[in-house]
Amino acid sequence: MSVYKVNEVFSDLELEILYELINSIVIPINQDGSYIYETGSNEEICTVSSSLGRLQASFMTPPIICDKIFSIGQSIFTQDLVVSGMTYVEYNKKYGTPNLPPHFDGDASSFIVNYQLSSNTDWDIGVDLKKYNMEDNSALIFDPNKNIHWRTHKEFKDNEYVKMIFFRLQIKGQLPDNSSLRYSLDHEAYKKVNEFRDSLISNHL
Repeated sequence: MSVYKVNEVFSDLELEILYELINSIVIPINQDGSYIYETGSNEEICTVSSSLGRLQASFMTPPIICDKIFSIGQSIFTQDLVVSGMTYVEYNKKYGTPNLPPHFDGDASSFIVNYQLSSNTDWDIGVDLKKYNMEDNSALIFDPNKNIHWRTHKEFKDNEYVKMIFFRLQIKGQLPDNSSLRYSLDHEAYKKVNEFRDSLISNHL
């Protein structure tokens, strides 16, 4: 499955709308000030995962944002698409250990718009056996259930962050069941990609 990169995704006005949503996030915190880590409840709007080192919050996609993502999707793919949702994610050492090993999503998405909102450090995205450097306001678009995707190994420093928004697209009228792709992270399907990911460390030594 092909991978597409799009730069300068959103206008200033659209970015203002996105930041207004993100600034409304209520982070789950204990009385002692520590983070409440995810419990697996589907009712939670915002969760913190220590194993991934990230905060995650889901939103209804605002109409103006939905229109932009739909337009981008239709400019690339011939299928009739719908935007099924958006999820904001911030990777930051304060939430745990930022890490994203090779995986399939195993959901009903046909494509994902993997959008980098802002960052103060570089952290390449890997799709299959290739890595991509990201800039703020750029996106990678691919099929998260056909393309194995991941992040390079990276040790985050204090106050470093990468803020992403994932927009999911579905082919209109289709709701595929990809739950069988929820492999364990050590599954044989990921062997070559894991070897490639690990080789990038030795190449920088």
